[in-house]
Amino acid sequence: MTMSRGQFIAVTAVLAAAVMAGSGYLAYASVGGSSTPPQSLPPATGSSATASADGSPVTVPTLTATVGASASASPSAAASASASASAPAAPGCGDDAITVSLGQGQGAAGHVSVLLLFTNSSGQTCTLQGYPGAELVDPSGTLKPLDAVRKLTGNMGGAVGLAKPPLVTLAVGQTVSAVLEWSDVPSGDSSASCYTSADTLEATPPNSKRSTTLALGSSATVCGAFQVHPVLPLIGNAPAS
Repeated sequence: MTMSRGQFIAVTAVLAAAVMAGSGYLAYASVGGSSTPPQSLPPATGSSATASADGSPVTVPTLTATVGASASASPSAAASASASASAPAAPGCGDDAITVSLGQGQGAAGHVSVLLLFTNSSGQTCTLQGYPGAELVDPSGTLKPLDAVRKLTGNMGGAVGLAKPPLVTLAVGQTVSAVLEWSDVPSGDSSASCYTSADTLEATPPNSKRSTTLALGSSATVCGAFQVHPVLPLIGNAPAS
């Protein structure tokens, strides 16, 4: 059948409208100088759309818009992520939450170390982060108290490979440690400036004001390089030990 010019124009217009309708949008229509914003349209359905320009029916194939399914997380995964994001962190260990004791000692080439042990003796999980306090006190009063210098690592270990003290979470009854080290070699020709086995160690957990009095042992001689390293989530001199 030969199509007249009017029919050809009508078919073209209907096809263009059908394509835009299949995509779900209408173009801006300028009427009397005002603009009407785009509106969403549902996908075209049915078998055909008809239009008439000069009284003769014209049949146009229907175009069906296919919209890809949007990706979404499963309800259980979304709930899990939400719960994880909203789960409160364990509180810091309070003054009465930690029991302090001494652990294993080591020695090498004039350097000696001992582990400060921290046990969660409270009824709930809590956290420690940072450096313990450590101070040597001479009961005779001959020597001034000696505070341990806080350093990330030392000759006998510490937070090796870490950029800062880690946040350590302790379950009820769990024990973690920090390295306390010093030199047992006197400076100069005299050992008069060394702390001996009669000295008392005052150890304090990080972020706590409660100290525990400990004895380093009969063979402990502290002459210098007295250092303490951060609390680590293990019982050992370094993360890799």
